[in-house]
Amino acid sequence: MEYPTSLSLQDYRDDVQKALRSWHKGDYAASPFDNLLIYQQTLPSAPSASPHRATNFILLQALERMKCDQPQMADILCRHYLDGELVQEIARRLGVEEKTIYKRQRQAIDALSDILGAMESAARAKRQKVWEWRLMPPTYLQLVAVEAQLTQLANQLNRPHAPWLFAIVGLGGTGKSALADALVRRVMERECWADFAWITADEPEMNSESGSIGHRFRPSLPRMVTAEALIDKLWQQLALHHEFVADLPPTEKITLLQCRLKAQPHLVVFDNLEHLQNPTELLKILRRLMNPSKFLLITRMSFYRELDIHHFVMPELNKGDALRVLRNEACACNVTALLSASDSDLAPIYTTVGGNPRALRLIIGQAHIHTLSDILADLQTGCGQYVENLYCDVYEMVWEQLGEPAKRVLALLLQANAEGCALNTLIAAACANGMTVPDVRNAVDQLVACNLVASQGDLQSRRYTLHNLTRTFLQQV
Repeated sequence: MEYPTSLSLQDYRDDVQKALRSWHKGDYAASPFDNLLIYQQTLPSAPSASPHRATNFILLQALERMKCDQPQMADILCRHYLDGELVQEIARRLGVEEKTIYKRQRQAIDALSDILGAMESAARAKRQKVWEWRLMPPTYLQLVAVEAQLTQLANQLNRPHAPWLFAIVGLGGTGKSALADALVRRVMERECWADFAWITADEPEMNSESGSIGHRFRPSLPRMVTAEALIDKLWQQLALHHEFVADLPPTEKITLLQCRLKAQPHLVVFDNLEHLQNPTELLKILRRLMNPSKFLLITRMSFYRELDIHHFVMPELNKGDALRVLRNEACACNVTALLSASDSDLAPIYTTVGGNPRALRLIIGQAHIHTLSDILADLQTGCGQYVENLYCDVYEMVWEQLGEPAKRVLALLLQANAEGCALNTLIAAACANGMTVPDVRNAVDQLVACNLVASQGDLQSRRYTLHNLTRTFLQQV
């Protein structure tokens, strides 16, 4: 359903007249107001969810407002269209000529159209505020090198057909949520959505003890979120007040959500799904709710085995874009030491952390206090609380899910050059170290799915590489 951003007075007038003439006719499938937001918001709560009753409910609201300032005009419309009085009877009752009643009736319809337009504008402004409140304030100053991705994803989301499920996946800190935020703000401009929700899975509680992944950090056993908890958050955010019952069973909530999301197109974002206990359970529920509604999943773990999900792998920034981000945010923070540095001075930053925006921001923050060589040395040795926090945030959860074969394959890739290596080369090296071919292939699949290893190439050839930040992390595990 496409909501027009603007309608002329004549458009409103034609729709109002059709609605008034259909006051007593309940047999139409589409309402004259079906392109208005106020109608889409009214339909779920109208008695029996009937298009006819929802239309009449909106007319009554507009007429009640009209009675306050223009009671005589409202009276004429109510008598003629709602009560069924003939124009001759109304003219006789008011002691005027019939042509006067016709003239006043046209004026009344124009006035009612103005009121309806004001109601629509207010509803849209209110919805925009609600949507902006549901979006977190942007954590980025400027997105770099994502225009093509934004355009591609926005076009896919705005199409009124499959795919219904989308996933933005990538290593922690690469800007997945920032891209999704910019994407949502862009698609909202077309107003083709009845409503929008952004649900964030609870983040795990960090362990207060210092440790390290492997020998240095002790994992914190994060608190995982259930699919039921996320659906409950969705239920609350969409504010189904007319349906809400505090102790309603989850199955009934899903059924009512299904009625709502299948009737009108909603855009729903689920963020931080790496903290989800059972992704399969959530996907099973979403498949009941999708079409025409769409879901955008943000996670560090890919769903490659799910063939109905449109995957977008968040790319790392290249060297030029990484340095541009570094300078942009250093300028905002007034880190003069970075601003005055040459590209060659900053090149070791990219070698150490690659194009990971979160790691770049860490360096900017530390550059207020420490020299660049000390900051990079801390990253390479895992020293300092700020480095420990970065590595825990980016790697801790996924590291604990890796089996020994996957960790051994990572160690082999660490020995390869920056261009990585082909699968056959990796298998040969792994088998020489006592691994089996199935173990290697399964390990590669797992590492690519959790975005620790990048698979680059085409249909005929592939190379497997490590991100610079992952390479730096592995050197000190």
